[in-house]
Amino acid sequence: MDFRFMVLNNHYRSRMEFSLKELEKSRNTRLNIRRLIQTGQTEGKLTESEQKAYQAILERLMDDLNTPCILDMLHSCNSVRLWLKFEPILGLGFKEEKNAGLTEKQQKLIKEREVLRQKKQYEKADNIRKLLQKQGIELEDRQGGTKYYKI
Repeated sequence: MDFRFMVLNNHYRSRMEFSLKELEKSRNTRLNIRRLIQTGQTEGKLTESEQKAYQAILERLMDDLNTPCILDMLHSCNSVRLWLKFEPILGLGFKEEKNAGLTEKQQKLIKEREVLRQKKQYEKADNIRKLLQKQGIELEDRQGGTKYYKI
């Protein structure tokens, strides 16, 4: 998906310069969008400003399939509903990720890690973090508890 995102950030008529740095940049941006989608508002109709943005994005889409511009517009709107609305066109897998949950074992590991952190057993807690990362789950420690994201 990272490569697909990188390709979408380049106009199809332009020459694309591939680099690992650009691929990593695309990965980080895509992960930030994923976090937004996992934590944002998905229910309900589009607001008036989202509706205007939707129409403007559609115009850009019809204007020679200008995907870099579409991605910029979606970023500036910062709307989960718009990202999900254009998911069938972009094909970045966000809709599936929004519906993906944790297994019972993964939930148990996150709780166990939280207990270990409270007991200041950071080395064991880090081992659980690494195990979950291998399973495609990133943890973010916050004051209110640990948040998880699929990566």
